[in-house]
Amino acid sequence: MATGGEIHSPAAAGGVGGRFVDGGCMNKKHGPWGQSDLMAVCAVDYCLGRTTYITGMCADWLEENWGAFSERARQLIERNVEEAFQKDDESRLTIGRWTLGHDCDRAEWERVRNLWSKT
Repeated sequence: MATGGEIHSPAAAGGVGGRFVDGGCMNKKHGPWGQSDLMAVCAVDYCLGRTTYITGMCADWLEENWGAFSERARQLIERNVEEAFQKDDESRLTIGRWTLGHDCDRAEWERVRNLWSKT
């Protein structure tokens, strides 16, 4: 449960999501990506693990808009994607399940990883 201005992504309860803390209340004015860019974080969380065209569309969208997101949103997206890679690496070795999707989906997320490896 969120307290004291904490906002949780939908996947926080059991997925690759995480906490989003802005120190404020829920009735603040929303920017183009929602309050504290929360909708950008949620969109990426939704796309992680999908095995459809959405992975490529999400990667394109992130590349086009990366600089427009707040620093906190970029940190959360980076953390969630890196955690997804760790889980995917482990699951490919142990159970043969690909949590980031097929190889083509994983390649799209590798492209996203370049966003923070460039900085």
